[in-house]
Amino acid sequence: MALSSSGPVGVDVERIDESMPLKELVPRVFSELEPITRGGPSPLSFFRTWTRKEAVLKATGDGLRIPMSRMAVAPADSPPAVTSFAGRPDLLGRIQLADLLAVPGYTAAVAVISTAAVEFVDHGTTELTSGVLARVEVR
Repeated sequence: MALSSSGPVGVDVERIDESMPLKELVPRVFSELEPITRGGPSPLSFFRTWTRKEAVLKATGDGLRIPMSRMAVAPADSPPAVTSFAGRPDLLGRIQLADLLAVPGYTAAVAVISTAAVEFVDHGTTELTSGVLARVEVR
């Protein structure tokens, strides 16, 4: 759950599922502009990239109707940022992105579209029987 008075907001939480065929999913998730290690991304890198992109797509209102591979984000071990967004250059510089603290085995991100400076207040995640709830406030 994300609350924002700064602009449209999106949040995503994903379980780091090591049983998924990550190498097969790379072309659907990663842009040609994003470097991929020879053996493919680690599960953490893959899902951190996924949550960053899905949070942005939720903030734009597009959801998964737009392929994630049309967007490039900073590497998973770098501060989160959108570095390219094919067909949406108007959003570059307006998307603010943050990784959230998640319960072990999960990764989470939040995005807000705003030209104003924003502050992300991470209230943590809670594991529920039906999944994980992330609580973040954007000021």
